[in-house]
Amino acid sequence: ALEGLGEGYGQAESDDDDYGGFGGDEENEDRFAIPDDPMTPGFQKGRPSVLPTPGRASFSGADGPDLLACGRKVDKVQIAYATRAKKVDVRKLKAQMWRDVEATPESDFAAVVNRVGAQQRQSDVTMPFYFICLLHLCNEKTLALNADGLKNFAVSTEG
Repeated sequence: ALEGLGEGYGQAESDDDDYGGFGGDEENEDRFAIPDDPMTPGFQKGRPSVLPTPGRASFSGADGPDLLACGRKVDKVQIAYATRAKKVDVRKLKAQMWRDVEATPESDFAAVVNRVGAQQRQSDVTMPFYFICLLHLCNEKTLALNADGLKNFAVSTEG
């Protein structure tokens, strides 16, 4: 025995070679058996180990016992999105927008888009491109955006 720990510590039982008596002998063979595992002795195919519960799906085997049923499915929503990539020269668009904002320091977003759009020669420019370019300009040139609602906002160089 180990000193100070009392009797039985540090000694293996004579009939069991492993720790805790969990393996190797016939008495423990069924202790940790999984009923639906084909490798388990006495496995009977097609016999579920868990009975189905109302409102739940019951599976046996690798999926696990008594899984929850599938929840409510959401209808597929059709979204009209671009089927081809748009090619826009963002550097050129930003330069055009900056010239317009410099020419009219106090303006609103819709007016900037209308003025720049009238001069625009690129066909693939959309509203998100204008907005992203304006945000970049705000970061680079310290422009100020002031919103008084959700429809439009003011753009000024006094940022």
